[in-house]
Amino acid sequence: MSETSAGSSSSPQETDAATARTLAPSLSWRDLAIGLAATCGTLSIWAAWPVVTRHGVTGALDPMSIAVLRFLPPALILAPFWLRAGLFPKLPWPVLFGLFCGGLPFFIGAAEGFRLTSVANTVAVASGVIPVSVAVMTWLIFGARIPRTRLIGLGLIVIAILIAGSYGILAGGPYVWLGQLLFASSNVAFAIYTVAFPFARMTAMQATGIIAVWSLIIVAPFGLPGVINAVQQGLYGEIGLQLLQQGVLSAMVAFLTYSIAIKRLGPSRAATLVALAPLLSSTAAYFVLDEVPGVPVLIALVFTTVGVALASRVEPAKS
Repeated sequence: MSETSAGSSSSPQETDAATARTLAPSLSWRDLAIGLAATCGTLSIWAAWPVVTRHGVTGALDPMSIAVLRFLPPALILAPFWLRAGLFPKLPWPVLFGLFCGGLPFFIGAAEGFRLTSVANTVAVASGVIPVSVAVMTWLIFGARIPRTRLIGLGLIVIAILIAGSYGILAGGPYVWLGQLLFASSNVAFAIYTVAFPFARMTAMQATGIIAVWSLIIVAPFGLPGVINAVQQGLYGEIGLQLLQQGVLSAMVAFLTYSIAIKRLGPSRAATLVALAPLLSSTAAYFVLDEVPGVPVLIALVFTTVGVALASRVEPAKS
């Protein structure tokens, strides 16, 4: 082996250390402040996203049409960034697959779930899937250690999932459980994105743009006819609402803030904090859609909130 190649190679210990730093970065006060601010920005958008999505898919637009409206703005606005990275960035295929999971696979599963059941029934059982899935994946793939406090918090989130899921199966109607399952599947896809993004070694804008353009290329043949039909019917208000909430806020701004949170806090911490979205979404659905959650769903939301408080506990590193 030449001196150059020997010097450029990394030992298994160095690789493991780099992976550990990527999954659970050491936090400074600055990292903590920026990460929490980015998480709050993400939560404020994601709290409204389920309400707007359910309003759209139960109205004049189908999920494929809304998907076009979701991915078109970031694909256009972030073109300078994804063009610089290229449509085929030189990344390992598991990382590329993980990035794409945060786009079309996540959205279609969620949108179809919202067609079948209420916001509260859907998000109560499924949003906790993100932090639990991230914890399980980082443990299985990288051997990441889960601290006891976080493990207790994740356990409470699992209990919340079981309570809301059992309610959907036993008393929620014939399609509630299917809607919950679809939304849970979409959240697993987003968890895969959460784990993959730190290993992409690209900026949040580049990753968001690449996800959007590939999702748009795939969904356009199926969703454009519905968008054209909505334009012909004069549904400009509905189109504008979905473009703003889906395309500008959810698929672009929230993706950017969430990606910042992942880099600053680490995948597990960021994913756990955003599990607060079900509580905010259910509150918004109560006022906007007149959806009153059942007692089991309310209990599940309480368990989720307490679980998040425990599982997301972080301490900045000492200077």
